[in-house]
Amino acid sequence: MQTMGERKRLMKFIKKSNEPQKLRDFRQNNSGKRWEEFRQQCRSGLNEVYKTLSNDQGGLCAYCEIKVDESNHQVEHFHDKSDESDQENPTRWHLDWNNMLYCCQGGSRKSVDSKDRKQQKENISCGQHKEIGEYQNILSPLEIPMFPRIFSYKIYDGEVWIHADETLCTEAGIDKNRVEQTIEILNLNCKRLLEARHKVYMPIMSVLNEKKPTPDQQKKLAIDFIGNKYENGTWGQFFTMLRFIFKRVADEYLEELRRNSIGISKN
Repeated sequence: MQTMGERKRLMKFIKKSNEPQKLRDFRQNNSGKRWEEFRQQCRSGLNEVYKTLSNDQGGLCAYCEIKVDESNHQVEHFHDKSDESDQENPTRWHLDWNNMLYCCQGGSRKSVDSKDRKQQKENISCGQHKEIGEYQNILSPLEIPMFPRIFSYKIYDGEVWIHADETLCTEAGIDKNRVEQTIEILNLNCKRLLEARHKVYMPIMSVLNEKKPTPDQQKKLAIDFIGNKYENGTWGQFFTMLRFIFKRVADEYLEELRRNSIGISKN
């Protein structure tokens, strides 16, 4: 029988649903077709892909964890679609369900980021910042465990920076340097995201520091901010940062959700 710690380490932050039926049908019936052709020729299937990915990820970008909706969403292919080195199936990465992530557009759209400085290269993030071939040097979101939380956060001059947590990376058996490289390649500490995280971080810390909530009040606050993907389909924005803020309270709440979602009662 697995211990609690072993069960936690097996759990992933993103658990992929089964491949959407229309994507599967298109892939099986259209050998050699590419992603762009699927988008153009199977709009209902594309909508199904968006919906399933969003549900799997609680409505958050797989990389930076901002809220994503129809105004700023895209399907990110973790392994470059342009890699057609497989001679037997050169287009395999285009329609591979396990290669697809729900992501934001990395601050690249004016409708999302109105300030000119936010359109500059240094404020582009996520898949928009990842260069061809760099997938080999970063951690896939599908590899990130729910437990333990491998990221930590520090605040500097009104900005909240994300870092690898060396202790928890070691516990999870994940190379800290690979995590730091992931943060750098995806530009997760760009000015735009530093400021966005700060806007979420400060109101919570003000309540925790000034009102000194009881343990029960802390749990209620954590639940309100973290959300419940299993009940309403969404997690709170900057989900991992929220876990860092609430620490043990957050982990206990998420473990409770995990148990309830798969019908496991407490021993």
